[in-house]
Amino acid sequence: MDESPDALNDQLKALYEAYAAHLPDKLSQIEAAWQALQHNAGASDPLNTLYFLVHKLTGSGATFGLTTVSEAASRLEQYLQTLIEGPAPPTPEQLAQISVYLEPLKQAAGRCTSGGTSL
Repeated sequence: MDESPDALNDQLKALYEAYAAHLPDKLSQIEAAWQALQHNAGASDPLNTLYFLVHKLTGSGATFGLTTVSEAASRLEQYLQTLIEGPAPPTPEQLAQISVYLEPLKQAAGRCTSGGTSL
């Protein structure tokens, strides 16, 4: 299989664009998990779901070269991990901190979907 560099770049660009097009869906899932956690902070399921979704975004963002998305997701992922490992459900202060970590993630993803980042 002998593909030209231009053809390979076109394929990579198409994959990147498809991924970027799905970022709003990924963020909606994260936002839904965040809302569920806020309404039921004592349950482990919403926290674990939020962690899992953010963890996936950390990895996939890095795979597609979206460094700012991946780094912002990683910071949130690490914080969520400390909450999961903690002895008690998240406090109101800890929940507020999640919101602080979510904001740069939303901003980074927004730049990707608005054409601010490309291959």
